Amino acid sequence: MNIAEITSALARELETSELEPLDENFYKEALNLLKSLRESMETDIFANYEYQVIVSSLRKIFLLRIKKLVNSILEQGTAPDIELPEEERKIAEQLTEVIRIFQSELKEESVKKTVKTQGITTQVKEEEDRGHIESLQKEKRKQRPIIKQGVLVIFSKPYSKILIEGLPLGPFSSGDLAFIPRRLAEELREKGIVDILEESSLVENTG
Repeated sequence: MNIAEITSALARELETSELEPLDENFYKEALNLLKSLRESMETDIFANYEYQVIVSSLRKIFLLRIKKLVNSILEQGTAPDIELPEEERKIAEQLTEVIRIFQSELKEESVKKTVKTQGITTQVKEEEDRGHIESLQKEKRKQRPIIKQGVLVIFSKPYSKILIEGLPLGPFSSGDLAFIPRRLAEELREKGIVDILEESSLVENTG
């Protein structure tokens, strides 16, 4: 791998909103290149420049691709069927599982109703109260955009668990990525706990 391959990968990501296929060893090979450049800095006057360009490009590539990956999973329920680096594949699996749990919680709420009759709490099944289920399903559809209106954040320091619609997430370590409601993200940013990865902040002027 060389610097041209990395900058070309960045250019491809900037040109489309779709997630592009990327070799499964892309990040590993890029890190090996950075290691080689670090070792050459004392004797190669261009090594430091290339090192900085590659680090900056890799950061943009990673953040752009993770944002696209999140959008794809939210829209399709799974990662796109393309070649992904091993690191992205692991993130995709974790995000898919979180969303699966979240949707399972909503589904469970949509098929149950707690009623009180003469002081006795009874669980009513879906087929026994279709009208109520339809109401819950409408409410569920209203709740779903909460995720879609969220933002991708990266934790700058460790943080304990957080609750999103009753679903616990965390604890988080410095450098962890999470997709959380914008309002919560802004509160945590004000406390210096996270950085919000806005799409506009990723596409910087490289001229």
